[in-house]
Amino acid sequence: MTQVKISQLPQASLPLTGAEIMPVVQSGVTVKAPVGNVSARTASFTSLRGLSPANYSALYVEGYSSVGDGGGGSFYTVTGAAPGTYIDNDGTIIVPSGGNGSAAFLRVIDGPYNVKWFGAKGDNVTNDSPAFIATHAALPATGGSIYVPDSTGYVLNSSVVCTKPVAWVIGVTTITCPLVGWAIEITANGSSVRGAGRYSTTFVLRTPTVPVTSAVATAVLTAGVVTSVSIGSGGSGYYTKPLVIVSDSPTKNSACVTAILTAGVVTGFEINAGGSGYVTPPTLTFIGGGAGAVKSTEVQSVFVGDFSIDMGLVANATGVLQYGGWYAEFNNVEVKYSTEAATACGFVIDSHSLGVPGPTGSYGGAYVNRYVNTRANRWFVTGTISAPTTTFLFDTVDTQEMFISSSFAHVFTNPVIQNPPYGAFLDLASVGSLTILGGDFEGIGDIFRLRGSVNNVLVDNLTIGATTGDIANGTIGEGWYLKFTETEGEILYTGVDNVFRRVGWVQTGRLGHSYAGNVFQLSNNLKMLSASTGDLDDTSQPGGVIIIDGSGSVTVKFATAGSNPRTLSTAADFNAGGVATISGAIAFPNLPAAPGSAGSKQLWYDPSDGNRVKFTP
Repeated sequence: MTQVKISQLPQASLPLTGAEIMPVVQSGVTVKAPVGNVSARTASFTSLRGLSPANYSALYVEGYSSVGDGGGGSFYTVTGAAPGTYIDNDGTIIVPSGGNGSAAFLRVIDGPYNVKWFGAKGDNVTNDSPAFIATHAALPATGGSIYVPDSTGYVLNSSVVCTKPVAWVIGVTTITCPLVGWAIEITANGSSVRGAGRYSTTFVLRTPTVPVTSAVATAVLTAGVVTSVSIGSGGSGYYTKPLVIVSDSPTKNSACVTAILTAGVVTGFEINAGGSGYVTPPTLTFIGGGAGAVKSTEVQSVFVGDFSIDMGLVANATGVLQYGGWYAEFNNVEVKYSTEAATACGFVIDSHSLGVPGPTGSYGGAYVNRYVNTRANRWFVTGTISAPTTTFLFDTVDTQEMFISSSFAHVFTNPVIQNPPYGAFLDLASVGSLTILGGDFEGIGDIFRLRGSVNNVLVDNLTIGATTGDIANGTIGEGWYLKFTETEGEILYTGVDNVFRRVGWVQTGRLGHSYAGNVFQLSNNLKMLSASTGDLDDTSQPGGVIIIDGSGSVTVKFATAGSNPRTLSTAADFNAGGVATISGAIAFPNLPAAPGSAGSKQLWYDPSDGNRVKFTP
């Protein structure tokens, strides 16, 4: 057939002979196809299946099941193929009734696939899961875009699992989540779920058919330390590991444990920190573990954002779960304040296994991710000892409390944390490094609850407003630097200009400050290991430390030069009343060894009372 321009086509009589041509757009490419009855229209897919492709070259379908329902579009025909070549997918490929797949009507596609092409109603009543799943299945193996148009709402009764790179573009609508599982689960790299904005697109959770039954477990103590956990019941219905909140130790050196799941049941625990000082086993409270709106599973380079989540006060629900993954961004996602139940978790990030090996070793299952302009009442960021979460940026997150365990190299910029229900703004367990730049903490609670080793914490220009509590409930590790721009209420802080500092012990000739367990230390070339021993930074030089406790007593200790560890000697000990005990040889040429007369206002030392320096008023 000789191809000519459309403007050069001869005037045709009806029916057209098929010798004429028309432009057809298929997968973004314009081709020229022969035309039969180009002006033909039909109402729906049902009527389309009653037509023969041999009698048409192109036609327009006015709706999926009825005129104007959004599922219609332009189709062209193919004939003469081998039987079974074309399989009806109820959206982009329509095989006539009784056909053998050698001929079909093919949709003209010049943009994203549309769920309404595959029968989605969007009436907030009909189960649209089959349409969503069919749309995904119709995409080529390389993936593509799926458009979910503005509507009253879409109801999903089953999960849509994305095994291809899919860019979901969701309009102004609601997505009602399934009674079992997640609304959308991403399992392919490069995918995205993007709504029309926080106040335009909303995922709505429903109480699941089989709700989570919480596990029951008891901590086992050895000499006041949590050494294992005994499982009374593993619970059921878990889709992700629950947050386990361990009650505080009387010494404020509290434990942290992480649940291990097998087929939706808690089957074990990893002890992140055993704590110390427990007299009775601590209480274990299980939070979250259920399903919710969106889950990404071990994928990289994904985007999830621009929508809100109505958690529906569903107990133990999870809004968004990132189950491993790298180079991901979660942006502009809001879990609505009043919809998150006390036992739910808005955001969960779980680094459950080792990820792709890096240039210097294996990295955690979740690393190098961004969380921007997002909010939820509760965040749970969890790794394992062998697979910590690594290198996250939290930019302008808004929450009530954040639990972070087995993690390092996380940065917060301008976080807002308010009114933590469990008594601490940031609950940190086994954290290697953490940086907070700016932000605002307000409400009743401690700034940090610390469990296990928490080191290298930098806080700069954080505003603490109307807060009653301590800086740290737990043991402060190495490399801490805190600077607050403003404090109100009864928050405890130490140091000049609200700076609280402890420099690394590896430095030589260190002059450092530390604070733990209501005890402040100022040290020079000395790290205390216990009340009677310590290590010198520079073993060729002596070291010393001044210790001030909460009762007001002051102790001065020193160590002579030599190999570590060194035995500490007490140079002076002042009790809360200011009475001192001075050790070692004493030469006070101007102090008498007996009290003066009443009214002399004279210092003297008492050889019969350990050389205590005393004062006669």
